[in-house]
Amino acid sequence: MRALAGVAALCLVILLAGCKVADTSGIRSTIRQQWMTVNTDVAKATASAEAVLKEMRLIDVTSRVTAVDGEVTAIKADGTRVAVHIAKKDLGCEVSVVIGTLGEPDLGTDILRKIKGKVTPKS
Repeated sequence: MRALAGVAALCLVILLAGCKVADTSGIRSTIRQQWMTVNTDVAKATASAEAVLKEMRLIDVTSRVTAVDGEVTAIKADGTRVAVHIAKKDLGCEVSVVIGTLGEPDLGTDILRKIKGKVTPKS
């Protein structure tokens, strides 16, 4: 009985936390949150995130930025909250996306790819 409870608890932890994975574009993900590091400053990353959410025609897009961090929030048509957090790092900044309570990895990854496309210089 103890072994069964242990296996059930382990499965629950994996389900709730998600497995960290990274794709070739540098985006890392759990089920709830997706994040990446970009080589730009916080202000530019925040402005790019705001532009992406507006281009996606999300509702009530708002942003706040300081010299060390930024945040952009919006709402999907179904009422789900979309939050993009930006934090200054030694080299560039980390951008993370959380959608709703449980997350939507595909949409979060799409948002990050679009933000990266705006802040990455074209070759």
